[in-house]
Amino acid sequence: MADLPAGTESWDMEPYEIANTGNAVIPTTLKHIWGSHESGVYGQIGSGKKDYASETLTIPAGADVTISNMKINSSVKVIVEKGAKLTLDDSVAFGPIEVNGGTLSTGARSTTTDTITLNEGSTLENANLNSHAHYLTDGSYTAPESTTPVVVNGNVTIKGNVTITGDEGTAGTAGQAGMVIKSGTVTISEGSTLTISGGDTVEVYPSAGGSGIVMSEGSQIKGAGTLITTGGKSYQNKAGHGIDGVGIVDVGTLKATGGASAPEDYPTVTGRHGQAGDGVVPTVKVRATNLSSQGGTGEHPGSDKVTPYDPSEPDPQPQTGWQQVDGTWYYYNTDGSMVTGWLQLDNTWYYLQNWGGMALGWQDVDDTWYHFDASGAMQTGWLQLDGSWYYLKDWGGMSLDWEEIDGTWYYLGSSGAMVTGTQIIDGTVYRFASSGALVS
Repeated sequence: MADLPAGTESWDMEPYEIANTGNAVIPTTLKHIWGSHESGVYGQIGSGKKDYASETLTIPAGADVTISNMKINSSVKVIVEKGAKLTLDDSVAFGPIEVNGGTLSTGARSTTTDTITLNEGSTLENANLNSHAHYLTDGSYTAPESTTPVVVNGNVTIKGNVTITGDEGTAGTAGQAGMVIKSGTVTISEGSTLTISGGDTVEVYPSAGGSGIVMSEGSQIKGAGTLITTGGKSYQNKAGHGIDGVGIVDVGTLKATGGASAPEDYPTVTGRHGQAGDGVVPTVKVRATNLSSQGGTGEHPGSDKVTPYDPSEPDPQPQTGWQQVDGTWYYYNTDGSMVTGWLQLDNTWYYLQNWGGMALGWQDVDDTWYHFDASGAMQTGWLQLDGSWYYLKDWGGMSLDWEEIDGTWYYLGSSGAMVTGTQIIDGTVYRFASSGALVS
């Protein structure tokens, strides 16, 4: 893309398979990238034979691009920055998609096998996401198993008609939840409809069905639009709920339906009859101008009942400070907004990645390497890792090249590792002690 003539708006990708993408950035003038002009014939970006999400394809601020007839393999992480828009048309993403305040749209013939993460300020607009996480692969052995096609981290907006369907369960894996809201508020704009279905599990499998939506404490779904959510069925296990978790739903129209379980006298493989899902679980409070909640059908039906939401009651207090979600630490301001970037607390520096997760280990920030210990604290001074010594300056950046420390000269190679013994540097022979100190 870097070699395209300035101002290029449409590109028929050549070659049609680009296995190594590095960290590519789409030009803001480029409006359309074609893998081909024929449905079912795909160009390919990245590779399933390389490490998962080891490369990036970034849509920067100011870009509005459509990618058609393309397989984006699991080595590529797609990033949609704030002020950017990506539309996937008749394409499949085998790797993660991270939306950092931008807008994502998909056509009816597009799919994903991984997770789309909607971070603070993001918009999902006119999207049809039918997950194939369990039954479609690019052959990667390093890609993790996705439990939901969409994760929400922060305040996001739904515009137009958005449909999300979790993938079916397998013999040993539950159906996917359609959406998991880890934090923040999902706002469904007036005139918009969000339709979400948890993944079904076919009658012969003993796995659970996926819930339509799973909410976290302090999260909300609001807006004048319409929310339709359905739990996935499971005849021999627990079916999914229409809405599960803890939170508040305050929308114009809500239709929530629990997943079905086996009818009475239905002959299942295990002989067990599962529990149907609730329309909305009791820990989710609900208010809607038009409300329908229906428990799933079966010998053990789900509940139709809802817990009313009274807006005169104080809203739940937002999460503040450090919060751990699924093993990852996040930090929230006093207003509940999620912190990203550098954070100083009690004279200790931390780095929150652009999706909010606390950085651990080595982290490249603006082309400088930093190291964060197991608590997330930025390290300074000498650091020994895997038999090599590194030096991190007072401000945290990893030293490279020559460095004078306490009156002694050291040389840190291109990887940052301290050298010892005899070295030829820029054509000159130097000798370093085992401590790394320059001898001659």
